Amino acid sequence: MELDESKFVEFLVDKGIIKKEIILELQIQQYLKIPSTIQLVVNRKLLPIYKIFKTFEKLSEFGFDFERTARELNFWTPEIQQKVEEEKSLYKLTIGQILVGKKITTTREMVDLMEEFTGVKIDAISTRDMILEDTQEEEFKVNFMPIDIDILDDYLLTVDVEKRLEIEKLILDWEKLPMDRSQEKVMRENVHAVKREYHTIKGSSRFINAALIEKITHHAEDLIDVFEENFYEVDEKTKGDLTSLNLKILDLMWDILENLQKSKSEEPYWEVEENRQNIIKIVKEISRLKNIITPI
Repeated sequence: MELDESKFVEFLVDKGIIKKEIILELQIQQYLKIPSTIQLVVNRKLLPIYKIFKTFEKLSEFGFDFERTARELNFWTPEIQQKVEEEKSLYKLTIGQILVGKKITTTREMVDLMEEFTGVKIDAISTRDMILEDTQEEEFKVNFMPIDIDILDDYLLTVDVEKRLEIEKLILDWEKLPMDRSQEKVMRENVHAVKREYHTIKGSSRFINAALIEKITHHAEDLIDVFEENFYEVDEKTKGDLTSLNLKILDLMWDILENLQKSKSEEPYWEVEENRQNIIKIVKEISRLKNIITPI
C-alpha cells in the first residue's frame, strides 16, 4: 500500500502530533537540501561544458525567469528587489577572487597580473578584484535566542555521550578504509552516516533554539557533503585532516552541550574569548578544507 503523503500530513496535524507551520518549515528545509538540476549536471559532469553554456544562454528564452514571474504576480516589490541584490552581492565573486580563493594563484601574484593587464598600480584599482588573506574567511555570527527549556532535557537525551561515541567511531574508521573502489560502498555509507548525524543534530538544535550548535553543525554538514560529492579527489593527507578536524568538531559540540545543560543557554560559552576564538578557528579550517576538496 502506497502512503498518501498529503493525507498523512493532515492526519498528523489533526492528531496534534505537529503543527501545520512546523510541517511547512520542515518541507521547505527538505526542498532546500535537494540540489538543483543545474548543480547535478555540472557537478556530475553529465554534459560537456559547451552544452552547459548553451543551456544557460537559452534559459531566458524558455521563460525560466523567477523575477519576471514574480513581477507578473505583483510580488516583486522594490524592497524585495533591493534585498535580493544585497544578498547576491555577498556571494558573487570576481574571477580574481575565485582564483585566489581556490589557491590557483596567490593574492600577490593576482595583484601583479592585474597591474600587468591594466598598466595601473594596484592602489588605483578597486581591491574587490582580489581576495586578501585577512578578509578571506567567513565572518561567524550567531543570533542567540532563548532556549526552549520545556524540551531541553529531551533534546539532551538525543545528543548524549553514546551518540558522540557512535559518530566518533564512524569518523575514526575513515583512517582505516582505503580510498579505492574495493571499499567504496562501505566508505560512502560511512561518510553519509556522519552527514546524516550532523543533519539530525542541526535540526533538533534549531528546534530548541540552540543557534550556536545549529550553526556549527551546519558548517560541519557542508564539509561532509563536499567530501561525499568529491570522494575520489580526496588524498590520504586530506582524509587525515578531515578525520582530525571532525574529531575537534565533536569535542567542541559536546563542550557546548555540557555548558548548555548547566546554564540553560549557549551565550555564556560564547562570551568566553578562548571559546569564541576556538570556534572561529574551527570554522576557518572547515572553509579551508572545503576549498581543497572542491574541484574547480
